[in-house]
Amino acid sequence: MKRTVLYVDDEIDNQVVFEAALEDRFRVLTASSAEEALALLAGESVPVVVADQRMPGKTGVDLFDVLRVKYPQTRRILLTAYTEPSAMIDAINRGQVFYFLQKPWERSSLESVLVRAIEAHDVSITLDRQSAVLSQQNDELRAMKADLEQASRLKSEFLANMSHEIRTPMTSIIGFSELLRDRVIGAEELEIVDTIKRNGEYLLEIINDILDLSKIEAGSLSVERRPCSPQKIVGEVAELMRARASTKQLWLDVAIDDAVPRTIYTDRLRLRQILV
Repeated sequence: MKRTVLYVDDEIDNQVVFEAALEDRFRVLTASSAEEALALLAGESVPVVVADQRMPGKTGVDLFDVLRVKYPQTRRILLTAYTEPSAMIDAINRGQVFYFLQKPWERSSLESVLVRAIEAHDVSITLDRQSAVLSQQNDELRAMKADLEQASRLKSEFLANMSHEIRTPMTSIIGFSELLRDRVIGAEELEIVDTIKRNGEYLLEIINDILDLSKIEAGSLSVERRPCSPQKIVGEVAELMRARASTKQLWLDVAIDDAVPRTIYTDRLRLRQILV
């Protein structure tokens, strides 16, 4: 499919020569003034505009100033026989002109420039589309990030509220078990009360563990390093797990190797969480 080129020149003879030279390879539109060219561009998709520098009213560079704002992807080629090299360089640096061609132009040179201009136009369009897609994806990612942060906040608030609501009655259970312990006499009843109190304390620690999850996600969890007995910690965890296992008629036994030190420096609560 032929690509469209708009040629702007106030001299009709020049328009005819330009169109005749290129019509076998390009679809050529012509305009006699900057105003006529802008009217054509309003209804056409034109990758390249070729304009003569000297025209009545707006010059070729004046036209390109407008195109640079309204149609930034359109490549602009200026035909001139008068412009000084310094003026050409200034126009290129200002982004007004994609390429200069000196009059009289040769067909082979003009065709080569037009092909490069169309390729540059197509690359620019592709980059703009990719940029738009990336921008949309970035917007979507920002929205997803905001949603995730909101969900994380809501979850943390839920965990904090839930833990608080559970901790209050659990503290009462532990307190009343201590009062009950002072009133029981039989060894079997005393063991039952102690089990209630001990497992209540374990449950209270589990509640604290739930809060720790929120601290981990927030990056505010602190880890202590203090001397403690790994045998004691393992025994506490085994006792808690043994109570759970017994409800399923499972036997839980624990053996600790003699090589395990009697005292280690670690965070007792974190180690217990890991073992649980």
